[in-house]
Amino acid sequence: QADAEKYLNFMAKGFLRKSIVGGHSKGGNMAVYASTFCKNTIQKSIQRIFAFDAPGFPKDLNSIESYGLIKDKISEFFNNDNE
Repeated sequence: QADAEKYLNFMAKGFLRKSIVGGHSKGGNMAVYASTFCKNTIQKSIQRIFAFDAPGFPKDLNSIESYGLIKDKISEFFNNDNE
């Protein structure tokens, strides 16, 4: 997760106007984590965060101020097919 944050900070610095972050499974988890803890300027540039079939986080993440700044940008999708 810390590497995902470093990667987002590195990659997004050239795209400070608008960014979309996302991933599948653990990648979706890392997208949310990295978006929560990345640099403030990059966090402001993020338009949407997509997490596909991603594991969640402990409920105490809601108490972290930087998560509050991005939580409304997160779209979570889960495959509920039991076939």
